[in-house]
Amino acid sequence: MRENMPTGGLAAVRYCWKFIIDRARLNDPVQAVKLALRALAVRAADLDTEIKELESALATLVHATVPTLVSKAGIGMIHTPNCWSLPTRILRSYAARRRSRGSARSHQCH
Repeated sequence: MRENMPTGGLAAVRYCWKFIIDRARLNDPVQAVKLALRALAVRAADLDTEIKELESALATLVHATVPTLVSKAGIGMIHTPNCWSLPTRILRSYAARRRSRGSARSHQCH
């Protein structure tokens, strides 16, 4: 089993996802390992989906709150939270925009 398994990443998740477990033979270590690896693969795939959804939501929030931030050299969606504290600044910016009825408020990386 080990010799055919990819070394990591989504390839390993896809490989383990396909395991067929003989639940009548869970006392066999191979079947028990397959069960555990398949359960981990399901969790990893679910987390990957959740990460993609959250990255999309983050991109929407960043573009709505600080549209020029991602156009700066070296700043991307993954690095953006390092430049400003999320969600505090998003909420403050949103509240400020609501109070001023749409006037822009600039944000700088600290």
